[in-house]
Amino acid sequence: MPAHWEPVHDTHDPLLTTLARIWHLTDAARIPARIRGFLDERERSENMRRLRSDSNRRNGRIDDAQWQQDQQQREKFDRWLTTGRQLTNDSAAQRNSPDPEDIDALLSLAGETYRGNVTAVHPDGRISEIISSPFGALSRDRIPAPLDRVLASSRTPLLGGAALRKTYIGEDLPITAPGSAK
Repeated sequence: MPAHWEPVHDTHDPLLTTLARIWHLTDAARIPARIRGFLDERERSENMRRLRSDSNRRNGRIDDAQWQQDQQQREKFDRWLTTGRQLTNDSAAQRNSPDPEDIDALLSLAGETYRGNVTAVHPDGRISEIISSPFGALSRDRIPAPLDRVLASSRTPLLGGAALRKTYIGEDLPITAPGSAK
């Protein structure tokens, strides 16, 4: 655990405020709307995929085993979409649930939406790594210690991040780039 914790002063929605600060966003209130837009786009893509799959099934191009896999994929997507919509509703109290699974689900959605990676240290000491960047995960030896640690609340995980872009080298904000600033 870090020796210094930098608090985020937001009693309404500390987790989203923390994400906004880490990702250099000006307004945490826009994060749920952007995630909902991301969910809408994924839903449109899934509906198109389902139309193609249904057509292929009617035309005999999908056998029973493939159709069963498709049905399981649909159920999994529907659960994911329902959870995403619940987590991004207007209730900050629901988003700030003390349940680590809810926190991880919201962090995962935010990571996918903003295409960023997040490592969360939960109050119970459990570590969750959300890998959503198109660059994938960096090996631990390439990730420098964050310059800042941000604590969203006593029930919300500690968050830190690292960026690959050279423009972030030398930043004194929570995201740092691999390498050393001179």
